[in-house]
Amino acid sequence: MQPADVGQQAPDVLVRDTEGQEVRLSTLWKDHPAVLFFLRHLGCPCTGEQAAAIQQDAPRFQAAGARVAAITLGPAEAAAKLFTPSEASVLILVDAEQQAYQAYGLGRGGFWQLAGPPVWSTALKAILRGRVGRPSGDVRQLAGAFLVDRQGVIRYAHRASHSADFPDHEAILAELTERTDSRSPESA
Repeated sequence: MQPADVGQQAPDVLVRDTEGQEVRLSTLWKDHPAVLFFLRHLGCPCTGEQAAAIQQDAPRFQAAGARVAAITLGPAEAAAKLFTPSEASVLILVDAEQQAYQAYGLGRGGFWQLAGPPVWSTALKAILRGRVGRPSGDVRQLAGAFLVDRQGVIRYAHRASHSADFPDHEAILAELTERTDSRSPESA
């Protein structure tokens, strides 16, 4: 089965919040577009770097009308500590069985994708900042990001090719802004 891509219906998968409650992904884009960030395992230094970038840009995504969610492999207790509390909240979800990762077509890396030269610079910076932990979950799982509109259609897709391959936040924001502007009364 081919994973859904831009212009296609987003997979609606059941995951859990950090309290263990079931959350259907479609509830995230019911009233607002949703930016779904799929993260690698929580011990990966690159995950810490990506989480910091998501937290920094979450207010911008929310100002553009989107809900922001970070989907992790868990465990829930560690996932809950990934983001610091702030005005711009990031909904943290856990997909320990990797059903959402598979439904969105996120791959698993080999040695070069996980620890090869493209990863070294980002991983070293993260390690120096103390953003490394104990590996948990599937250490080969790669990350990704998707923008899903209110109709459940994927408008932006990024599937990481290696551990330090992060989504382009500016491209996500541009897509959000374009969609918001095209629906505003002034553009009619």
